[in-house]
Amino acid sequence: MKSIKCLNKTKLQIKNVSVIKHFSSGLRTKNLKKNQERVFDISESSNKQSLSFHLLELRDRSFLVIVSILLLILFNFSISKEIINIFEQNGLNQNFSFVQLSPGEFFTTSFDVSILMGLACSTPITLYHISNYVNPGLSSKETKLYFPLFLGSTGLFFLGVIFSFYILSPLTLTFFSNFNENSVEITLSIKKYFDFYFQFLLACGIAFQIPIIQIILIRSKIITYDKMLALWKWVVVLNTILGAIITPSTDPVTQLFTSAPLIVLYFLGLLVARQL
Repeated sequence: MKSIKCLNKTKLQIKNVSVIKHFSSGLRTKNLKKNQERVFDISESSNKQSLSFHLLELRDRSFLVIVSILLLILFNFSISKEIINIFEQNGLNQNFSFVQLSPGEFFTTSFDVSILMGLACSTPITLYHISNYVNPGLSSKETKLYFPLFLGSTGLFFLGVIFSFYILSPLTLTFFSNFNENSVEITLSIKKYFDFYFQFLLACGIAFQIPIIQIILIRSKIITYDKMLALWKWVVVLNTILGAIITPSTDPVTQLFTSAPLIVLYFLGLLVARQL
């Protein structure tokens, strides 16, 4: 009888222990789920806060860039006549005369010039905010590669614009003037003249991106360094022919001065790409 009671008591204890274990196991599972949910909620909340922070930063920086562009456009519009006179000088040197073909043509031209000059003058501010916004998301390796390319591309673009304004555009206008000599009197629409001039400046700025394009192509393994180096003879010949066409005089120094920049940029791009 006593043995039966002891056996029943032992079974009851085992049952209680199993119930306790099951309860504690269930409790741990619930706690684990709660902890996981809490971690997930914290992570989701952190991601939302991070996203909202970046959106707010993007909004603030975009606002500052837009305001700076608008202010610089207004400033350039206030001196638009002086800017137009500077651009007209290269044409006046070739005895060009300018006319307004519609009542508001000079006004719209002044406004177009103001917009382009405002965008150009605001470039340092825009680049500053872009670099500061993008920089935290880049690795150190990406920063070392992309930012020099970004700044180099901007610098080369403005260098091309300066080269076009002071050297290439005057030579091109001289070529057209000499070609029309004793045939027609050159009277230009002020809008057409500025459209031609700014398209020329833009084309030259893009042409000066040759080193950046070379570096990207070689780094991306789209073309090898050796293949690009093998094309140097064609580059020299084509640039020499282009310089001879644009340059009105037969002076070899002037022709060399016109064609040399793109040749130098081509070899510069190869040199930098090889170092990288």
